[in-house]
Amino acid sequence: MLCVSSVTYSFILCGSQFGFVTPQRWLRQGDPLSPYLFLLCTEAFSSLLQKEERSGRLLGVAVCRQAPQVSHLLFADDTLIFCQASVDAALCIMEVLEIFRRAVGQEINFDKSSVVFSKNTVPVLREGIQNTLQVRVEGGHDLYLGLPSVVGKTAVQSFNLFGTEFGTGLVDEIRGIFLRQAKRS
Repeated sequence: MLCVSSVTYSFILCGSQFGFVTPQRWLRQGDPLSPYLFLLCTEAFSSLLQKEERSGRLLGVAVCRQAPQVSHLLFADDTLIFCQASVDAALCIMEVLEIFRRAVGQEINFDKSSVVFSKNTVPVLREGIQNTLQVRVEGGHDLYLGLPSVVGKTAVQSFNLFGTEFGTGLVDEIRGIFLRQAKRS
């Protein structure tokens, strides 16, 4: 990424060019190459998390017994990391974030980051993980892209917030999926 940091900007005011500014961060918004560089960096970040998962330091989460474990999901410029609650996993995540930060020259905004715990996580462990990650604890009631960030045991309750035909149809579809799965078992 160092080869990308050589750009400088100047300002044009009333038709005259003024000064030069060298950016402090390496990826620039608006540059035609930026989306491709961002994808490469995101892929590298994903590979770092997968490497830690293969080594056993980071254990993903499965939604049911037959489902594969998932350790992370990437949405545009957001990342959701799923793992079993342990201070070791939190340390592993911090190490991966630091490697990524140093490699691409982007700062992690911990003020916009949060952690959500399952209700089975004991308070002492929650506190240890929060101290390691230095992020706020979310109660799981926030919305992400207009949807509940955490869906509890009853998806029907979680999606009742829509209160529209869409919400009703979604709830009916969820019920149908669970009924079809129950019949197969």
